[in-house]
Amino acid sequence: EFLRRSGELPAPAVEGLTLAFPDDEAANELDYTRAVSEHLGVPIREVTPTLVPISWYQERAQADLEFPGYPNGAMSIGLRQEARKGGAKAIVSGVGGDEWLGDFSSLRAYYAEELQLRRLRSWFRLLRTDLAEIGGTQTMRCLLRAVVLARLPAGARRAISRSWSRLNKRDAAPFELLSADLRRLLDERRASEVGPGPRGRRMQQTARLMTLVDPYSAWAVESEERMAARAGLELRHPLRDAALVQFAFSLPARFIVRGRTNKYMHRRAMVDILPRRVLERHTKAEFSVVMRHQLADAAPVLARVAGGSSPWIDVGQLEHLYRRYAEGLPIGRDVCTGTAQWLLSGFIGCDALISLGR
Repeated sequence: EFLRRSGELPAPAVEGLTLAFPDDEAANELDYTRAVSEHLGVPIREVTPTLVPISWYQERAQADLEFPGYPNGAMSIGLRQEARKGGAKAIVSGVGGDEWLGDFSSLRAYYAEELQLRRLRSWFRLLRTDLAEIGGTQTMRCLLRAVVLARLPAGARRAISRSWSRLNKRDAAPFELLSADLRRLLDERRASEVGPGPRGRRMQQTARLMTLVDPYSAWAVESEERMAARAGLELRHPLRDAALVQFAFSLPARFIVRGRTNKYMHRRAMVDILPRRVLERHTKAEFSVVMRHQLADAAPVLARVAGGSSPWIDVGQLEHLYRRYAEGLPIGRDVCTGTAQWLLSGFIGCDALISLGR
């Protein structure tokens, strides 16, 4: 308060910006945004999302000499430009919220933890909450994974995981899209990996440890920071602060998730700060709309690849995938076209990068 009154506060004002998707229910968060603005008395500007053409990905690949990204990253270009026009020098992201404060692995490790610590009353309270809020089938599945499967030897767990993936065709669709030569190369690289991946002391820590060393996570953060820099902004990630990450790793699972409430402790900490409408939200924005826009212009790229030979893609599988997407048909056991959107968007970015060598 003293720094503010004396005019020495490094950040004398905070302004909010949000992307406005009033015509798409899945992506629209304006009701929540406006609730926060009214509750805090802080203005939040609503910015139209940026929808870039296919040529943008080719230009970015040429400029950066790496994968140019996905539409749900490019959609914030205009938002950052608006922030800079308003005089902002830095912009704050929420990256790290899911990774450290949320149970994105869907593994309710507290069933095993509470039993190990002999906290039976707590165990039954958590069980009753889950049964009431997520149902018996999902609760029993979580119990099986956390208490039974987790105690099996590592080799048995990997075998079960592979069998489950094959049954649900989760790994087949992206892998089959690649050419036979590239699939063989990837198999060889996987076979040459030395030692198991990182493993935490607590069950939910393993997924978080993987996030720390995951190449995609590193690329995603660097890509966002690069786009912010192009707008003249410094992108800051307070939820990736080392102390917060260490704190999250030390948290028992019962403080992360329970029932339908993810980020449980984070929500409790914000009770006096955020409106109830936001604190009790159980949904998450979904940005398929920007992918649909990108893929509407993808036909020339797909036609060019389909008309020739490719060393890295199976042309027949690509045509099959795009046809199923265009007809609104699921991939494997997916109930929507989301898998196809991600695969086709990834193909466009990879093709833009590979095209530089042609």
